[in-house]
Amino acid sequence: MDDQQQQQIELEDATPDSELSADARHRKEGRLRKREARAKEKQQKQAAIDATKAMTREEFWEANRRKAGITPDQLHAMMERQTALLDLCMTMRDYMEGKLEVLDDEDRGWLAETIAQVQAEVQQHGMVTVEVALVPFHTHDEKSFFNAVVQRGGTAAFIQFGILTALPSHTVHDWEQWLQSRNTKPKAFAEESVMLRCESPVCSDPGQTVTKSYVDRLRDLKMKHFCHNCLNAERRSAAQSNISVFTQTRKDRVETFDKWGRRLDQ
Repeated sequence: MDDQQQQQIELEDATPDSELSADARHRKEGRLRKREARAKEKQQKQAAIDATKAMTREEFWEANRRKAGITPDQLHAMMERQTALLDLCMTMRDYMEGKLEVLDDEDRGWLAETIAQVQAEVQQHGMVTVEVALVPFHTHDEKSFFNAVVQRGGTAAFIQFGILTALPSHTVHDWEQWLQSRNTKPKAFAEESVMLRCESPVCSDPGQTVTKSYVDRLRDLKMKHFCHNCLNAERRSAAQSNISVFTQTRKDRVETFDKWGRRLDQ
């Protein structure tokens, strides 16, 4: 567009419609429609960017779960798997913080099983670099970085969905440092791994990977394995039963009297 055409457009835009020819008025209306359309499109793009920037991590993870088509059953299984991993992390931390002491051969046996279980997890599922999720992937500015990182292993699932599928790398590193400080070197893992599932008949827990010797040890001790959720449910049920028994006992002990202090059953 040359200067003369630009001047013609500016003149037509500044001239009232009543003073323009039909052709000039038609050109002016066309230009106004295009400008309005471009302005609207720009507003929509900016609104989309602003919405992305305003998204929290939890909203970002929830949106990715919907986008990936994760069903409620699949999500439940993933959360059960995460619970099992967090339980193992808690056991590792309890050892490192001295809450679980190693005083005799039986304690050393349980520690050896925990060491083997951690090794089996890392060998089969790798580790999750949880710290990478501190990068604000839920903002528009990190979209390209996000698209690159989500192509990588177990860390990708945590970044996308906020769910652990493997042990956190920093916990495993702390665990290895603690073992070195005790001069306890993990044995080269060569044992058979098996899936240990909850023994409750109504449980849907997917189970967790453990060594066969761990399962054999449970059988030798005649101990049943119940998952985290079933144990909590049993505790709640037992607590409720105790409350009911206590309440009934209180009722049985209460002697009812009339307003003159006489026993009602007399």
